[in-house]
Amino acid sequence: MKKLFLIFIYSFLSFEVMSFDNLVGKNLICEGKYQVIGYEFLNNNEVIRHASSNSESDYYKNNGLYEITQKFIKLDVEGDIFTREILRKTLELFIGVHLNNSKVGDCIFYSGNINKYFNALSYD
Repeated sequence: MKKLFLIFIYSFLSFEVMSFDNLVGKNLICEGKYQVIGYEFLNNNEVIRHASSNSESDYYKNNGLYEITQKFIKLDVEGDIFTREILRKTLELFIGVHLNNSKVGDCIFYSGNINKYFNALSYD
């Protein structure tokens, strides 16, 4: 029985890690205090970032690269001064240059059209 339980736990943990091995075609929406940020994963290393302010009606879109590590989704997007990382376990978005980066928001997977999502935000 113990062995079966250990196999179940291992399978569950393996599934969690494997689910992040391929983000191609997936989108993340990150809600922060000041901005809504969306990430559109195009292929194994290219990403488009969509961003809209919560207080003003501005919207911008930038291209960049991403890398998946054991702990983070690391983002390197045009125009960013500091690195951005999404903690894989909790989908929290952090900005900064140290391990104690500033948390910017919480992300969720979004299955709809990310362009339509941000077009709707810009008209609010």
